[in-house]
Amino acid sequence: MVAHENEYKALASALNANTLVTYFTTNGVIVSVNQPVLSLVGKNENEIVGHHHHEVFGMDESEEAQKGLWSDLQKGIIVNRTYVGKLNNAKVRLHSPVANSDGIVEKVICIATREA
Repeated sequence: MVAHENEYKALASALNANTLVTYFTTNGVIVSVNQPVLSLVGKNENEIVGHHHHEVFGMDESEEAQKGLWSDLQKGIIVNRTYVGKLNNAKVRLHSPVANSDGIVEKVICIATREA
């Protein structure tokens, strides 16, 4: 099945409206976030862009586990697991590397949900 451009736009729009979406450098520094993330952290984008994800989201993992996460992502490995942030029950489900046309990982997208 080949998706059409409008289907990709609809998917991106649905994700952006209903999930927490954050883009990071390959070292975990926040590049951009969507409005649901800003609502969750209670800050504007200028206050969190440029900070490491652990500073803003405070995940419930050891420093060693965090280093392993970013190491895997830098290698192009998709990380699909659930762990809870210390901020308003945000549950991260997926970290996915974003590679350029040469296959080099340039950034990471994180898609998370917020439990009611």
